[in-house]
Amino acid sequence: MQSVLELYSGLGGHHAAYCLVKGFKTGKEASAVKFHAYDVNENANDCYANNFPDAPSSKDISLLKASDFDSIGASLWVMSPPCQPYTRNGSRLNSNDARAHSFINLLQEISLMTAPPTHILLENVLGFESSDSFDLLCETLETRYTLQGYIINPNQCGTPNSRPRFYLLAKIKELSFKCVANNGKFNNGPGIEIGMPVVEPNSVSDYLDLKANDDETLFISHRRLWKAAEQYDILRPSHRRSCCFTKGYGKFARGTGSVLSMATDEDIIAAAEKYGFDGSEQEGWEEVDGCHLAQVNWDGVASKNVIRALKWLFMKYFELRSKHKPKEDAEDEGKESGAKPKRLSAKRKRELDMERGSWPDKLESCPLAALKLRYFSVKEVSRLQGFPDWFEFPKTLTTEQGWKLLGNSINVEIVRGLLLYLLSNSE
Repeated sequence: MQSVLELYSGLGGHHAAYCLVKGFKTGKEASAVKFHAYDVNENANDCYANNFPDAPSSKDISLLKASDFDSIGASLWVMSPPCQPYTRNGSRLNSNDARAHSFINLLQEISLMTAPPTHILLENVLGFESSDSFDLLCETLETRYTLQGYIINPNQCGTPNSRPRFYLLAKIKELSFKCVANNGKFNNGPGIEIGMPVVEPNSVSDYLDLKANDDETLFISHRRLWKAAEQYDILRPSHRRSCCFTKGYGKFARGTGSVLSMATDEDIIAAAEKYGFDGSEQEGWEEVDGCHLAQVNWDGVASKNVIRALKWLFMKYFELRSKHKPKEDAEDEGKESGAKPKRLSAKRKRELDMERGSWPDKLESCPLAALKLRYFSVKEVSRLQGFPDWFEFPKTLTTEQGWKLLGNSINVEIVRGLLLYLLSNSE
């Protein structure tokens, strides 16, 4: 039986990609191939077991030895090591980050194996390829393997989602890649020579689940609209792009993923007219109340009149918000210079809330309620990340848990294409 080792397996994105390569109709059909998966996240392991024959082991990867890997005997290794040591928003401690230690240990054990894998695929965030961990990886593998590195964004290959990632492919030197020109290069992009031609993105509407429109929990609350509407990346279904979904989706507004406006042209214009919109162009709307709205770009997906109405609604939103915006928290009431802030009682906090003011409680009082903004559902995010429709999340998982798992996952379609290329023989 063929054996595959999947390290830091998460949801099982690499496993799903392998199923697509082999033409399996569901993950359960992959029983002909033995996957040895490892991950410490219980929710991820539950999701993995829900879709594939075997659940991952929760054993710490840093405890695995070369003899353990030799006994598994997997010819293909796939992995997505922890990305936090290398992310642009992190501390970039690289190999000094505690979360990188299991990967560093893994490299030490690979060099001691008597029967190493013949093929390796690694995925990680941009920045990994310039880290000391990557240097150590190359140093470990280059004596036995031919290496090729790729930087690919799904929006280059037809998917309307931005998720640029670095991929390293390694093939034992007795075998060779089809495209030898990419050997030893680590900034290769997609192309027809590797079976992944560059194409225009599809429409977001192709990935939507109609049932999501009936899920009231996906629609953004009025309180969040008042607090942070200008921070959302707002799309219409006809857009051909979306922002990268992170584990903070649904929790934070800025930089965690796009949201959808389900409003029609008529909805938007009618709402703007209620606030005095007469169809004329307004100047200076991009910078209102200190907030920049460049991310609300509807060129090509709405008429000029609808875009003007949208601008008008945002202007009225900022005007009204400035009247209701609460003052800064006064947790340090009575604090003297250098003194420790007082711990306020619940009663005093309520009094301060009344003094500071609060956001309006009625949804209809917010002009932007007319946009009918909602989050992408877990199914929709999984589609944008290339997961097949047979991939299902356990009903025991909450929407927030599903978003978080997907934020830490991979783009299955990109990995599918790279696996096809990696496993193919040279011409």
